[in-house]
Amino acid sequence: MPKRREAPTRKTASSAKRIKFSSFGAPNETDDLPQAHVAAQQQSASYATRVLAMHFKTLCLSASENLRIGGPPMLRRLSDLPDTLIPNLLLLLREYCPTYLRSDIITTYLLRGREIRLSGDFPGVITSVLAAIGVRHNAGIITTLELTELPAIADQTFATVVARLPELDILNLRKCSKAGPLVLDAAASKCPRLKVLNMNYTVATPRSILSVLLACRELEVLKIAGSPKLISGSIGSSKSHTEANPDDEIPTFNSLKSLKLRLTKLGDSDLAAFFFHCPNLTTLDISFTQVKNIPIISPFPPLKKLCLTSTRVSGTNLVNVLDNCSELEVLYLGAFGKTLGAASGSGNILTDSLLRDITDVLERCPNLRSISLVSNTRLGAGGSVGRALQDFVKRVGRRCEILDFENIPQLRSGDLEGLLSTSEYDQPSPLRALNVARTGVNGDAAMFIAACPKLAELDIASTRFGKEELFTILDCCPDLIRLDLTGCRSVPLQDRRRFFEVWESAREDGSSLPSFIIMAMRVNWSPFTGGLGAKSRPPTTQFLRHSQTRLASSGLVYSSSRPSGSEKSKFNWTSPTTLRLKWKVALIEELEEKSRREPLVLPKRINLSVLPEFAYRRVLLTGTWDPDPSHTILLGPRTRDNVLGYHIISPLIRGDGASSILVNRGFVSRDTLEQGKQIMQGVRSDIPKTAALVADAAKQGKVQVVGMLTSAAKRNSFTPDNKPETGEWYWADADAMAKVASGQNGDVQPVLVDELFAGDGAEASRRSTHGFQLGVLLRLSSGTCMQPMLPPGTRYRPLPPSCSSHLCVEAEVEETRNSRVG
Repeated sequence: MPKRREAPTRKTASSAKRIKFSSFGAPNETDDLPQAHVAAQQQSASYATRVLAMHFKTLCLSASENLRIGGPPMLRRLSDLPDTLIPNLLLLLREYCPTYLRSDIITTYLLRGREIRLSGDFPGVITSVLAAIGVRHNAGIITTLELTELPAIADQTFATVVARLPELDILNLRKCSKAGPLVLDAAASKCPRLKVLNMNYTVATPRSILSVLLACRELEVLKIAGSPKLISGSIGSSKSHTEANPDDEIPTFNSLKSLKLRLTKLGDSDLAAFFFHCPNLTTLDISFTQVKNIPIISPFPPLKKLCLTSTRVSGTNLVNVLDNCSELEVLYLGAFGKTLGAASGSGNILTDSLLRDITDVLERCPNLRSISLVSNTRLGAGGSVGRALQDFVKRVGRRCEILDFENIPQLRSGDLEGLLSTSEYDQPSPLRALNVARTGVNGDAAMFIAACPKLAELDIASTRFGKEELFTILDCCPDLIRLDLTGCRSVPLQDRRRFFEVWESAREDGSSLPSFIIMAMRVNWSPFTGGLGAKSRPPTTQFLRHSQTRLASSGLVYSSSRPSGSEKSKFNWTSPTTLRLKWKVALIEELEEKSRREPLVLPKRINLSVLPEFAYRRVLLTGTWDPDPSHTILLGPRTRDNVLGYHIISPLIRGDGASSILVNRGFVSRDTLEQGKQIMQGVRSDIPKTAALVADAAKQGKVQVVGMLTSAAKRNSFTPDNKPETGEWYWADADAMAKVASGQNGDVQPVLVDELFAGDGAEASRRSTHGFQLGVLLRLSSGTCMQPMLPPGTRYRPLPPSCSSHLCVEAEVEETRNSRVG
């Protein structure tokens, strides 16, 4: 499968051990951030962790030490790693050098932090390693325990480990084939805060599962797929779950939201028991089970994800269920009606008639984003006129982000016509992943697929697409990074694995227009906006901007536009690299222009709804620093010039009826904080470290600060949650920080301003070396550090007497924009 330009070639793990990330198209923390801000926020810790994993043996042990565990390099490098990086390091070590980690290395250096993640990919994970979990300094603070694919470990060993972890939130024992009743009983008795339990492919029993549900009332996710002990009627018969009170009624589990029963032998009565006692289910997976009827109860659970792959649920029951799932987002109906192990095509009950009924129901699900109809071989057999598949794509499919039609032999190219826009006012389809492998789709569908500008994954294995049609799709889909051409005989074998390079080479050589594009011009088709015969609009620069995973080298993008009247179609060939360069230069110029503007004077009460428009604008603040050390926050740990430290965030009291705001006063080394630590009892652990700094700042009296408004921060998947009660802040959550900084008066608004460092480079280097407080350096591009000083000639004039305590920039345009902030 060819992929667009990626990192240099390296050894990859086998497919069975491939690391799984979030499904394509899932929401991301950086979706709402500007591209420049996202690039600036990329953490060097992730890259550094990957480099350490790739060169673990070279960096951590030299040959001269003869692999001594207590060697100075090993001790120094691994012991200095923050606890939060250990899970990520183990994940990468599993990919690069899983066989190198011996049991003594894991036990000595890697069993620390709040998250412990080990798997059978590490040969060193044995019983002695598990016995060391929670025994030493980390006992009682572990919140996540993932021990996967360990079939040789006994149930009693898992139970002993879990019994030592009372703060456990997540327990994952997937594919630990001996884990079962003992570990579940331990979780029920010792882990009352458990929220996620994954016992897939274990020997969990119905009684032990019920005991966990009764004891852990905060449990949100329960996965018990592939358990041989779960047979039809076993859930209902476990009502006598306690010997003391066998007649007790099973309570309602309001917290349970996700239930996975895949590949079990549970039946209708078992599913009904879960439905009646779990009213808030949002995710249900009963694929490959014996369930034939899903109970219709009132109120019906608010399902958002429903997996019915290879189940025998009747068509009428399916339509009734979907009619009650107005909030549905993900639906899997692969091989619907076919039982596990049955012959291909036998038992499929998803026909064109049933698909029409499903289409009518799903059209009323506005949040639907992913559908799988894989291996429903009877679809499309109803003739060529008024095809159900074409109607489904038009009314439902074009609104989705993921469509899987693999192995539907009767799927035709014309069925994908619904991906086109029907009018000039329709938005393009948001489709990101399309699978039409082993179907009857051919190159005639290229024009419909190319109408999806956000397409990133395309699987057309064993279909009849030619090079010209594929060139058109690549020209019109700038985000496409994965293309599966397995078995596409119309493409030469030597080109299938390097098709992106073939396409790029053809466009750079100035090859002639493919015949398909000539045809598209004649029918006035615009892949970006309109359908057949629709009046098209030229694509905007924002649309043509490709993502960071887009091929960086030059490639030509086709667009068409036809003005009103009888004028001929026009073509515009533009390099996406050139477009991205223009956009990036314009963005940098915009930020530089913002930084040169005269500082704003914030109003007394700040309108939070318009703050994003003023991100990266300089502001002038006047006030006094809050003297209460409990209101000051240490954000970190962070590094600057190889020095470990924290950012000091303090509230600035502006006075005169104005709200207080948060100011990032800059970076202070950890050693400096430890040296100034005071002895204080009964307070947060961070307060003694900041008390001296806060006291010195309060003595300054009224101060004037030049700062820069920041945009809202987003927590990524590798950053742990903040813990305000203990003073641990890993990311800048302005709302939570404002609550802590407000104390009892509650007058601190969630507005974060970075105090700008006005010194020169030499002063910054001197302060960083000695660990002194250092404000924020304003950097707009690599190698450019702007001095955040007030521009020469900046003039201020007083406001009317009612606001005489403030200053305002004289320029009228600034007065207008400043009034919007208020």
